[in-house]
Amino acid sequence: MTWTRRFILICAGILLATALALALLLGFGQLGIGVHGAIALVLGVLLTMAIAMGLMGLMFLSSRSGRDEEAHSSWGDPHSDR
Repeated sequence: MTWTRRFILICAGILLATALALALLLGFGQLGIGVHGAIALVLGVLLTMAIAMGLMGLMFLSSRSGRDEEAHSSWGDPHSDR
């Protein structure tokens, strides 16, 4: 199994576990949050985590492709006199 498929499966598992945990913790009635507020809260947390995981995946992909080294080497030596 490639690392990208493994990463996607791990991310999906984490999102599913978070969704289940939030569904179990939906005792928001005591806090005065209605159904719409609870749905917005759950969707906000899940979408934030999905975006964070996607950005981390892009960062790993960029690091493995060698583009980071290419961009870093184009700046030259920071300790040399210009």
